[in-house]
Amino acid sequence: MSAPPNHNRSTVEVITIGDELLLGFTIDTNAAHLARALASIGVHIARRTTVGDDAAAIARAVADALERSEGVITTGGLGPTSDDLTKPSIAALFGREMVLDEPHLAWMEERWRNRFNRPLPATNRAQAMLPAGAVKLENRHGSAPGIWLEDERGRWVAMLPGVPREMRGMLADTLLPRIKERITGNTVVQSVTIRTTGIAESLLAEHIETMERGAGPLGVTLAYLPSIAGVDLDSRFAMYHRKSPTELSREQPRDYARPPASGCTAKGTMISRRSSWSSVVRDD
Repeated sequence: MSAPPNHNRSTVEVITIGDELLLGFTIDTNAAHLARALASIGVHIARRTTVGDDAAAIARAVADALERSEGVITTGGLGPTSDDLTKPSIAALFGREMVLDEPHLAWMEERWRNRFNRPLPATNRAQAMLPAGAVKLENRHGSAPGIWLEDERGRWVAMLPGVPREMRGMLADTLLPRIKERITGNTVVQSVTIRTTGIAESLLAEHIETMERGAGPLGVTLAYLPSIAGVDLDSRFAMYHRKSPTELSREQPRDYARPPASGCTAKGTMISRRSSWSSVVRDD
C-alpha cells in the first residue's frame, strides 16, 4: 500500500426537512443513520442542516449546500399534504417544471384498491408529480418515490421520504448503490478507536500533541469522546489501497495501519482498540 498523489474525499451535505424537527416533537434519527450509511461506502458528510416546511428555506438551504459540495441528500417533504414542499422547491431551483408520472399514479391507484379497497384520495396524486427530467428512485416501502436531480455541472440532489422506515429502506435499496457507482479510485478511510481509562481528556491530549486535529502526517483527524468509563480516542485518515473498490467491498475491515502515538495512554490504561475502514472514497 502506498500513498496516492492526493486524497479528494467524496463529500455530500444532508438536509432534513420538517417543522416537527425544529420544534423538537420528532428526534432526527434520519441524519444519524445517513451519516453511518454514507461513511460505510467512504462518503463524507461535510454538513448537516435542518429546515422547516418552508419553500424558500428549503430552496435556499439546497442552493447553499450545492455551492459547497458535489451532492445533497434531503429527507422529508415528499408526502401528499400541503406542508410537503420539498419537490416543487427543489424543482424550481433547478428550473424544472412538475410533471405527472402516469405509471406511478397507476401503481398507487392499484395499491390503494388492493390494500384499502377504496379509490386513491385526490391528495395522493401529488406524490406522482415529479420534476421534469428527474430520475425516480423506487420506494419499496411506501407510496412516495424518491427523486434524483442532477445539473449540467454534475451536482446532484437526492430526495428521500422522511418516514425513517421508508428512508432507510430506500437508502439501502436504491440510493447507496447509485452513489457507489459514482465513486472511483481505491482510497480507504481508516478508522482507529483507542479506549482509555484512568486518564483525563486534557491530560490525554497533552501526550498526543503531535497529532493535533488535521495536522498529522497522514491528515489524521482526532475526536476525544469522554465518558464515565474513560476517554475514547477516535482517529480517521485516508490511505490508498491497490485493490479495486469491488475487491475492497468483499473484505472484512482489518488493520491497515497501527494507531499513531503509541504513548498516548501514559498515566492511564488502554483497555481496547478497534479498527476498520469505511470502504472507498474518490481519488481524483
